[in-house]
Amino acid sequence: MIQDTSQQEKSMIRKLLESAVKMDCTDIHLCPGATPHVRIDGKLEAVAGDIISVEQIDGIIAESADSAQISELKKSRRLSFSFAITGLGRFRSSIYSQRGSFAVTIRIMPHKIPTFESAGFSPEVENIVSKTHGLILISGTGAAKSAALACLLDVINQSKG
Repeated sequence: MIQDTSQQEKSMIRKLLESAVKMDCTDIHLCPGATPHVRIDGKLEAVAGDIISVEQIDGIIAESADSAQISELKKSRRLSFSFAITGLGRFRSSIYSQRGSFAVTIRIMPHKIPTFESAGFSPEVENIVSKTHGLILISGTGAAKSAALACLLDVINQSKG
């Protein structure tokens, strides 16, 4: 896991995550041979800076994943896991093999669960969530599926009180 120490020199991943949180990004995309990219308001944007090397990606993986996760990554060539950094936030990472090396995508998980109103749900959705039987599918190619799911689960949990 990422160490949360007060080192004078912050790690590359810590700097990237701090910047992404400040910019209100939803995702960070890191691929060897390219500059970092972030997703803001559903649009992927390049971040000014140096091109990411294979060694930097390997360092980010070593810093964010534990030994069991790294072992799984070596076997399956892909890995998804969550981690948290005190004072900064929670993150969900996907690491996958791409062109002989690894690429990393990190989703920034919001601390605050959105309300029905802030998530933009109609009253009909709240009615559906109040049902005692059934299945609700949340899908799509855009952003906010995790936030929508968190909102719906929060409403269900509150109603079960």
